[in-house]
Amino acid sequence: MKTEENLVTCVTFSGDSRAPIFCSLKLVEGRTKGCDKALQEFANSAANFTLCAIMNARPITLCEFCATNYTNVQVAYDQILKLEDESGAPCRKILINVVRLEILENGYMYVQHLWKNGHCESCLEVVNGTITDKLRNETQQFLKFYHKVNACFSHHYKNGSYNDSVCKDCKTIYDDMNDFYEKLKNIQGEGNICVDIVDSVNTTRADWSELLSCDRKEIKLEIGLVVALVVVGLLPMVFYTSTKYLASHAGTRLSQQKRLVQTFTVNSSTRR
Repeated sequence: MKTEENLVTCVTFSGDSRAPIFCSLKLVEGRTKGCDKALQEFANSAANFTLCAIMNARPITLCEFCATNYTNVQVAYDQILKLEDESGAPCRKILINVVRLEILENGYMYVQHLWKNGHCESCLEVVNGTITDKLRNETQQFLKFYHKVNACFSHHYKNGSYNDSVCKDCKTIYDDMNDFYEKLKNIQGEGNICVDIVDSVNTTRADWSELLSCDRKEIKLEIGLVVALVVVGLLPMVFYTSTKYLASHAGTRLSQQKRLVQTFTVNSSTRR
């Protein structure tokens, strides 16, 4: 379902009134097009990143699949800070007024907070200080172990249950994955490994110990998982709160614009 009115275009992916609503800004003829375009690009990129984060919340693959969305937010925000309108006035002064200051800054800080808490740069290549969507070699190596373990689990799953040899047959590759993860902790520092890897390790360990009952004493969830669960758990609440805040202010701006348009129309008719 899509709703559109003047400045704001909103899209919801469900008929449920409680479903998240993603909004972006339209360009308005006659205004500072350069600055409005920068604002629109920021709104779109922030909405796209939020959608990507939610869609990759379980299993957590935020770093692997949302890097491009993150860099788009960075670029769009930097444009607002650097661009000038046709008269030479900084877009920052035009766009970041008392009302929009909180929306822009909070929107940007929300993206930064989520990305930094996920330690995504530990998973990805950084070139000349810029994050890329290319996985580091050690990340790719870990994923090979992880996929082999899960492939082994799947191979032993038949007729709705796992066969008795799953623990024996998968133990070597399972141990290899854990050993490699411990090496990563020594290299990167505990608490600095990206959330994608932490979540993969803890999910696999839980399956090994609880789902397969291979070694119930062995289960050991990493501290990083607590951060991951908190981050993912807060996503709906933070986004719902932000949406309500944005919607209320958008409604006020739309009402003001309607009155302005009506006044302009009346004045134009009078002059004719």
